[in-house]
Amino acid sequence: MKRRWLLLFVGMLAFGSVLDSLPAHAATPSFTISATNVTLPSSGDGSIPFVLTSVDGYVGTVAVSCPEVNAPAGARIPYCGGGPVFAFSLTAEERVTGNLTLTPYGVPVPLAAGALLVGLTLRRKRKVAWPPLALVLACTLASLGEIAGCGSGTSGMTPGTYAYTITATDAKTNVVVSTTANVTVR
Repeated sequence: MKRRWLLLFVGMLAFGSVLDSLPAHAATPSFTISATNVTLPSSGDGSIPFVLTSVDGYVGTVAVSCPEVNAPAGARIPYCGGGPVFAFSLTAEERVTGNLTLTPYGVPVPLAAGALLVGLTLRRKRKVAWPPLALVLACTLASLGEIAGCGSGTSGMTPGTYAYTITATDAKTNVVVSTTANVTVR
């Protein structure tokens, strides 16, 4: 009887030492993203710096985007792009830095549309009619006035601090991690 207890006790000690040598849990490879808060001039030009970090041996491709902004209705805030702007290949334990470019509210569409319309009107082979050209020119100038804040010397940006959500998505598994960067417009 004593011998059985002794063998049981020795067996438990041996099994316990084997368990102690095993890790408590295997780490799952993943990645993180962090971003820096920024202050922009009233022009709205700037960028949000971010850092992607491979954790526990993560290897893969990560797309970074800026899909959401926490702003009151009607606020004119810098545009962050809305879709994937960068794709990064991360290797184990690697850190990658980047910038999400912010553009002023209203700039990309009016300038591009005005330039396109002027270009299409001027490319015509036959004689250019002045009324359509004058209309295109007036629309382009009106767009430029909106960009310049209707003569107020600013871009029409609404001053304040806005929370931009920055997301990083694994291209293979669609795992998403996110962070927030506060953008202050003066």
